[in-house]
Amino acid sequence: MMIKKTIFPLLWLCGIIAVVVSQNSTTTEQQAMEALIENLKLKTAQQPSNAELWFSLGIAYHDLCNKYMIKCANDAVQALERASKLRNDAVTLAYLGSAWTLVGRDEDNPLLKIDGVLKGLTYLDSAVKLSPSDVIVRRIRYENNFALPDIFDRKKIVEEDLNFLVKLYAKDPTVFEGKYDAAHVFYYKARMEFIKKDWKSAQRYASIAKAIVKDKDLAIEIENFLKGGK
Repeated sequence: MMIKKTIFPLLWLCGIIAVVVSQNSTTTEQQAMEALIENLKLKTAQQPSNAELWFSLGIAYHDLCNKYMIKCANDAVQALERASKLRNDAVTLAYLGSAWTLVGRDEDNPLLKIDGVLKGLTYLDSAVKLSPSDVIVRRIRYENNFALPDIFDRKKIVEEDLNFLVKLYAKDPTVFEGKYDAAHVFYYKARMEFIKKDWKSAQRYASIAKAIVKDKDLAIEIENFLKGGK
């Protein structure tokens, strides 16, 4: 699913340096991402045991699939599976799970669509179990699960992750530094409260998000939410 800096631009979330492009040109951004993929494919061919290169390739495919609706989720899965075999870490596992949900999204066969999502959820849950305090892993799962249809009954998992991160921020806000804007957690908590039709609580969490937000695009989303919710 998606960190517009939403489950994704994942390249941004991970701090992977890609090609610098104009933010006003979607075509240029897509071309830059495709160029990055070609470059990483060459590098993985030269260094097939380099887990970081496979990880970066998987994320690049994931972003391309997610942001531009290009059907390359299987390529993301294959690259992330290679990375996961080379290193057993929760972040790689979480991205692999998210990639599988994109495979499900793009399937035409309803049974394969459900199978892909369920497989992805298994990986996502395993990643959180492996590293429950990892703020990136938690974000991947809550943002991914928030976007899923209600048939998968994952909103309770979203709340679990958000509540955990809200409490973690209260204890030590610095754990988010260098990872992502902590305002995102409070913004999604506000959106969950809005879904539950508790606008007063939604406004409270959105106001906290507004007070601490650093990312300009996220600040605009929060401001729009406070003007009427979404």
